[in-house]
Amino acid sequence: ALAGSAGRDSAGNGSTDAVPDDNSDAIDPELLTDEDRVRRALRERGGRMKQSDVVEAFDWSKSKTSRVLSRMADAGEVEKLRIGRENVIDLVVGDDPVDEE
Repeated sequence: ALAGSAGRDSAGNGSTDAVPDDNSDAIDPELLTDEDRVRRALRERGGRMKQSDVVEAFDWSKSKTSRVLSRMADAGEVEKLRIGRENVIDLVVGDDPVDEE
């Protein structure tokens, strides 16, 4: 076996599979929660995107996307706005809303 080649590619460089080349995102996206990934995507798009775009962006099923966004809406992190026949997701900025119960 090639004992000295572990973690190296064919050019002899250190493997970069787990480390992004640009260090703009310090956290590996694979380690983020679903909610973190949605928050990051919303921030990158100005705080608003269609629910169908979330489905496409993460290659999630419609039901998974709906569950994640409903949890976030219940927690007051996003608002789901019905526009025509589709939902638009709005990132809530500022203080956490006070429970009205």
